[in-house]
Amino acid sequence: MLRKAFLLLLVLILIPCISHGETKTYSLDSNSAKAYNNRGVAWDKKGDYDRAISDYSKAIELNPRYADAYNNRAVAYYFKRQHGKAWDDIHKLQNLGSKVHPGFLKALREASGRQE
Repeated sequence: MLRKAFLLLLVLILIPCISHGETKTYSLDSNSAKAYNNRGVAWDKKGDYDRAISDYSKAIELNPRYADAYNNRAVAYYFKRQHGKAWDDIHKLQNLGSKVHPGFLKALREASGRQE
């Protein structure tokens, strides 16, 4: 009985949101490089590379040594066919002492016609 009541309450809360097509927005910690990076990953998964790049750039602005943000932004630039910018981020990533996935390097070399 309690389970049925809980499910009914859940349905009553969710149906209005779903049926009206509401999209909730959540606040983002404006001082967290990790939060911007994570949101960039979400944009990436949706194929919205411009927003992803914007969030990765903000993460880098907040933490210029944030290797994951450089890596992720390089991948987003790759998908936008902005290979020069992807190489710039790869070089920054390498200067931070981080390794770049060999498969990505190979794909970037092939796409850009450059070795480094």
